[in-house]
Amino acid sequence: MSGFEIAGVVLGLFPIVCDAAKDLRGVAKDAQSWWQFQTSFDDFIARLYTERVYFDQAIVALLDPLQELSNQELEALRYNTNQSLWHDLRIQAMLTSRIDPSHLAWFMRQLKDIIDALKELRSMLPFERVRIPSTIGGKLLTEPHKAYQLDSTDLESTLFRLRISFSHKKDELLGTIKRRNEELRNYLSMSSQLHMSRSSLHTPTKDTSKMVRSLKKHQEQAESVFNGFKSQWICKCNLGSCHSCGISTEGSDMRLLLNGARNQHLKLEVITRIEMERLNELTSEPTTVPTQADLECLTQNSLRKRISNNMRKQGKSISKLVPSTLFSLSHPNNARVDNKYDKGFERAPEKLKKRQQQEDSKNISRSPKVQFNLLPEPVPTRTTPAAVDRMDQAISDMCLTIETPSQEPCLGFLELSDAKLFLHQDLRNHPEPLQMQSFEEFLSERHPRDFRLNMGLTVIMLILKLGPSWIPEQPLKSSIVILQAPGCPPQPFISHPSIHVALESTPTTEIEKEKGKTTFLALGIILLELLFRKSLEQQSFWATFTDNGKRHEFTDFAAASRWQKDAVYEYGEKVANAISKCVNYTVDNSVNLRSAEFLHEVWEKVLRPIEETLACSSGV
Repeated sequence: MSGFEIAGVVLGLFPIVCDAAKDLRGVAKDAQSWWQFQTSFDDFIARLYTERVYFDQAIVALLDPLQELSNQELEALRYNTNQSLWHDLRIQAMLTSRIDPSHLAWFMRQLKDIIDALKELRSMLPFERVRIPSTIGGKLLTEPHKAYQLDSTDLESTLFRLRISFSHKKDELLGTIKRRNEELRNYLSMSSQLHMSRSSLHTPTKDTSKMVRSLKKHQEQAESVFNGFKSQWICKCNLGSCHSCGISTEGSDMRLLLNGARNQHLKLEVITRIEMERLNELTSEPTTVPTQADLECLTQNSLRKRISNNMRKQGKSISKLVPSTLFSLSHPNNARVDNKYDKGFERAPEKLKKRQQQEDSKNISRSPKVQFNLLPEPVPTRTTPAAVDRMDQAISDMCLTIETPSQEPCLGFLELSDAKLFLHQDLRNHPEPLQMQSFEEFLSERHPRDFRLNMGLTVIMLILKLGPSWIPEQPLKSSIVILQAPGCPPQPFISHPSIHVALESTPTTEIEKEKGKTTFLALGIILLELLFRKSLEQQSFWATFTDNGKRHEFTDFAAASRWQKDAVYEYGEKVANAISKCVNYTVDNSVNLRSAEFLHEVWEKVLRPIEETLACSSGV
């Protein structure tokens, strides 16, 4: 064996040796001298299982970036349920691409050392190999199974020999396995980091200042929408109507999901007074049809240009051509005069006369077929003329306007102090009703790790774009809903049980800061859960940070800080440090979502490292 099937052998050997050690313990505990050996042997079993877990993590780091693997192949390789896949040439080629060619022999040697150590440990356990028939209970097996028995003829003497031969040798072999495991995990982690560094040399980084300005502009728009809804949301619904809503961003616009079950999907567009005035100036330019005099003048200009071009081609003197040209243009009806200079151009005025007679006989409304590019066309803006035509359609009842069927994409506007907030229907062909998911439902699905981490990145960007106004009062994770539409990437929304309750909030600067700290702790936990596909409460260490099983104010912070350390081996230091930054904002008084300096820091220390890691892993 010289290929990656060696990794499959290691995956197969670990459970054999672990199970053999457990079985031996079950038999040996009946010996009178077992108590002298129990502590040492139990420690051996615990260390062996730990190394098995660490090797599993190395296999995950090796396999997970291979996006070409199907979910079934990934699971079969990870849990060694189909050993033939390790011999598959296609999969071996993908695995080989994960390792630098100059490091491949070293990598295989580490695996071989683990195999040798496991085999020697297995041989030291006093078991005899026995064959099991190829049929059990009349059922045909694919190959003869193997089992292991302890030679029980002399249990005490066997245990004594085990204590003598096993005490020091097992530590040496376990030490070899531990070192090789660490070297493999460190290599797989560092190779990703080195690849990322090389990629960053060729990939231009985003302009941080430009990114911060963009985030601030989004926040201003989100603030305008919040204040506009707060002052102008008028409806005649029953008092019991809570109007649940979800808010998100898409491109330069915002999206609103209203009334959960009915799922009206709207686009929100804020247009300032200055933008409206500029648009009015552009759309108020005259668009009348050219008159006959205009056409004659333009035709003469065209003729003058054609004569000039002919002059250049024939090499004529300008001094000779000027009198003829001016005379022809001044007397178009008497162009055929006896002038020795214009014989080469006698037909042009005749053609002009015929064209003018034809134009006279036609309806002037058809004259736009003749086009002259005198004025540049207006520069297209984000708002179409259709939106300007609806400037008088102010919304008096929000719910009635939204729920009334309309063929028009624009539903009207709300008047703001310095802008207008236009509501547009989403004309994309979404299914009815829209498919919505909670965060837990998204997490339970089998998505690739990069896909999950990209969702976390999208959620962080959404929080930064919306700003403090739209941060929910309830826990962030339970406030995330994800819109699933065919052919579109999942789009997260921040949901509010009642838009009226959300609009009534008037937090102080100090309250905003505390909400920001809580939000970033939640974002750090969300990244961890997306990375590991498990919730924080499912972690074995979570209970140690509770008060007799009850969560207190520092439980999530302490547990997330502990969990973050595992992210280094799962996805490298850059992502782990980004998660740590989010978690540690809980105790950082610099948190201020409105501050350009804070947004700059979040981009540099949280968003950019995750983006670079995703860009790197997609190219691995």
